[in-house]
Amino acid sequence: MKKRFIHVNTTAALLLALVTSTAGYAGPGGAGEAKTSEMEKTAMVGQLSRDLRISANVGYTVEKRKNQLYINGKLQSPEVAAKYLSMVKQDDFKVTHQPTTEFMLATPDNNTFRFMKPVVPPPDPNKPGC
Repeated sequence: MKKRFIHVNTTAALLLALVTSTAGYAGPGGAGEAKTSEMEKTAMVGQLSRDLRISANVGYTVEKRKNQLYINGKLQSPEVAAKYLSMVKQDDFKVTHQPTTEFMLATPDNNTFRFMKPVVPPPDPNKPGC
């Protein structure tokens, strides 16, 4: 099994989607279709972020139900739905992203805080002992 990372640059943050693909069968319902579906959803979420309809810093839920688009639980207009749902062929799906700060606080052992140092003013060269 081969794993690939697809990076989608957004204005709010860097979205990262893990796409797992297997060599071999890529017919209906196979790995090729799953890979394409994930890439389509990642592209749609990236476009929503670029259009400032969602933000990774705040968190979001994007859902397609019965050919209708819901962003953070709110039904979107048919024009908005047509623009974004045309990017995805999958019938129904839900993409949820936890707010960045909430994720960092919920997982303090993920080594994110390891690189954060307290801000300390530089020593004063005029004081004795410096």
